Amino acid sequence: MLVVVALNVVATRGERVVQWDAFQYISLAREFSQYFPNHFGGHFPFGYPLLAAPLVVAGMHPYLALVFISVIAYGILLFVVSSALGRDDRTRELRIFVPALGLIPLMFLLAADAMSEMTFCLLVFLAIVLMTNWARPGAIYLTISVIVAAFAVRYAGIFLLPATVAWVAYDRLTNRVIPVLHAAAGIGIAVCLIAILIYSNVAATGFVSGGPLVSGDHTVNSLIHGLANFGFGAVGVLSEGLFMRLLNNAPVEITIGLLCLFLMVGLAAAALRRQNDGLVAVCGVVVLSYMITIVLLQSVTPFFNPSRYLIPVIAPLFVIVATLLSHQRRVLIGIAAVLCLIAGITAVRGVNSETDADLTSASAFLQPRLGSTTRVLVNIGAMSLASRLDGTIWVGLSGYDSRQGFVFMTNPSGFVSRRGDYVVVATLRYERPLGGRSFEDDWRRYLNARLRSQMAKVVYENHSVIVAQFLR
Repeated sequence: MLVVVALNVVATRGERVVQWDAFQYISLAREFSQYFPNHFGGHFPFGYPLLAAPLVVAGMHPYLALVFISVIAYGILLFVVSSALGRDDRTRELRIFVPALGLIPLMFLLAADAMSEMTFCLLVFLAIVLMTNWARPGAIYLTISVIVAAFAVRYAGIFLLPATVAWVAYDRLTNRVIPVLHAAAGIGIAVCLIAILIYSNVAATGFVSGGPLVSGDHTVNSLIHGLANFGFGAVGVLSEGLFMRLLNNAPVEITIGLLCLFLMVGLAAAALRRQNDGLVAVCGVVVLSYMITIVLLQSVTPFFNPSRYLIPVIAPLFVIVATLLSHQRRVLIGIAAVLCLIAGITAVRGVNSETDADLTSASAFLQPRLGSTTRVLVNIGAMSLASRLDGTIWVGLSGYDSRQGFVFMTNPSGFVSRRGDYVVVATLRYERPLGGRSFEDDWRRYLNARLRSQMAKVVYENHSVIVAQFLR
């Protein structure tokens, strides 16, 4: 676990990566430390930030609280995978390869980040382990709580419902050890609990997911692209840079994506043939169920980072591969060596980190000046300040409509400033010309208008950041 944290720190150069999801989670964790929500979720379910809320109450910064939960979830995930393999004499020796999961670049980046993937991965694998024990009614009902928890962390957790149905169907065709009535009752309870959570969203916001969704493409062509997109996420799991370079090359993207998809389907199908190995068979069922669910969901609303949506099946795919190659240790050692090499290259080269290290000095300037009611309006480039400041951060986005349902986001022109509030505008490093700085036109006009009308004054600036304080 310490190796994973070290790889993350080296790869990010110690800077704090705050993506769109992370900003929402940080803001929600701070809010939930003061009150309990009256519904289940917005564009992101509230389960993950609610886990961090007690730590925030205890005095931990929301960002650090969320990172702490992710690191702990990753550590427990390794323990659960290792324990699951250790239950069978045929796979006990494979436990030595479990730490190789942390050598996958996207895994070690998300394992120490304010993102919900590691928590979700843990819950998915816990469900897998429990499903191997469904011959016992108690395990069935315990699985229900894990399924509901997974859905509360990520909406994609809904896939565990069809996965459990598929597992019961698979058992009826093979070993016939699952008590069908108990399984039906358990799945029915899970459906009812998830329906209650969804209803709380509809009652509070009028939307199933707490806000309007961007409509997806419902054509057969989009389904094929969705399958390729899912498979292509495997490239991003190993190399985000290569993923971005190939992203706009449609023929290459589709070809590689379908090849990776067929490989994953082949592995899952091979797992289903091992009827006497419950863990591997469940992993196969879960991988196929997740794949189908995610591809279908992409036709409802588009997903913008297929790499991250592949993360929940990494652990079950690892179990399948390790088990299938259990008698070919040299191959497993070779795979682990390749992952070591990729992890080393990723750490040395670094990844996309926060917009600019100068935000650190801007944060050091701002933090002592923030009161309990002070608000800080930032542009997208300065969003990582949410991981450093204790004040309330609002992200300004031109053309944003509050009906879209994101928290602490606003159209800058509609931001009603108060005396003592701040606005921070940063320019992206790769957009800054040599020897100068370049800010977005909308933000330049916004700042100039407030400065000319003496509504604000510049109180701090460096070559990539401007901080202004509102005077009224």
